[in-house]
Amino acid sequence: MKKYFVSTMIASSIASVSYAAEVNYAQIFAGKNACFILYDLNKKKTIEEYNSKRCKERIAPNSTFKVPLSLMAFDKGVITESTIFKWDGKKREMESWNQNQTPRTWEQYSVLWVSQQITPKLGMKAIKDYLAKFNYGNQDFSGDKGKNNGLTHAWLTGSLKSRVRSS
Repeated sequence: MKKYFVSTMIASSIASVSYAAEVNYAQIFAGKNACFILYDLNKKKTIEEYNSKRCKERIAPNSTFKVPLSLMAFDKGVITESTIFKWDGKKREMESWNQNQTPRTWEQYSVLWVSQQITPKLGMKAIKDYLAKFNYGNQDFSGDKGKNNGLTHAWLTGSLKSRVRSS
């Protein structure tokens, strides 16, 4: 897992730096309240930044939370590369969600129900420990106030907030 993650990060960094000067971010993000930062890991500096004000706001991480969640799950042994997540037969809005999933398809299709199966298996204590180790956002995994849904919703519209730029 570590080898794959590091290789992906390096390849992404190299590929992105080559094209940074050619990209019109204002055009790409027109009409959207988005932000983007291209950071060179080797030089330890920002190459490009779009909408820096938005990048400093704390917001729910939503789908991007799959990245730290997958690291937690692989590290704890909750999932392996051969894990199959069994579809419960409930029809969901996204057709790609309506089937058994693997770790690869979970990430590829951003399958919420898989994330919501993984978090209870990790448990609140382990998740909080990992959030602290990662220094991830505000580290609040309590969920929506009064709903006791942290394990299934904290990263969606709930309590967990993060930002792209922390400084």
